[in-house]
Amino acid sequence: MNESTKAQAYWGTIEKQATQGNGIDIGCGPDPVSPNARRFDLEHGDANFVSQYVKEQFDFVYSSHCLEHMHDPKATILDWWRLVKPGGHLFVVVPDEDFRINVLELSNRVSLLK
Repeated sequence: MNESTKAQAYWGTIEKQATQGNGIDIGCGPDPVSPNARRFDLEHGDANFVSQYVKEQFDFVYSSHCLEHMHDPKATILDWWRLVKPGGHLFVVVPDEDFRINVLELSNRVSLLK
């Protein structure tokens, strides 16, 4: 859990700027990307079709570790894009299996050295 908080540890200037202003965090659970971001999670509706529930546009639309659970990720991205104001940002974080495996391998190697 707390995927947004974990991802923010690696953010630079570009990522921080992309999440400024009025935003929505899709699939955030208890860990929204910012305290001011509108939360959209299971209790708010189906994340595959957020634009059916939310009729406004945002400076940024953020989602961390949610897209990989959607029925049709390509259609979902297009739906989420409808929520982005002109000049705004769609910021999606998805897991990278190779990165996760490399981190686990490194972690195991470090443990063996101790």
